[in-house]
Amino acid sequence: MEFTEKRIELMMSKKQKADINAFYMEKMATMLDDKLPAFQKYLLEKNLVPVQNVPFFALWVSRFLDYARKNELSALEYQETAVLEFLESLKIEMVKF
Repeated sequence: MEFTEKRIELMMSKKQKADINAFYMEKMATMLDDKLPAFQKYLLEKNLVPVQNVPFFALWVSRFLDYARKNELSALEYQETAVLEFLESLKIEMVKF
């Protein structure tokens, strides 16, 4: 009998699903907290975003900085076209999934 991901999911108990979800949420939170710690500290010190959103903001800033570095863009000055191109690249990335 061939097991597909859906069949395995159907066989799992609610507790097993909850445990797996908790594991991945904890792992994701740890990954988010590792992004740009100095920037996260700045956001917190200046009260710029709600505490629970700080890692999320740092994640997206780090993704933009990675994009800017790969495309040899200055991350120190605002370039609207660079921001628009970054957003477009995210759309293309989402289509791949």
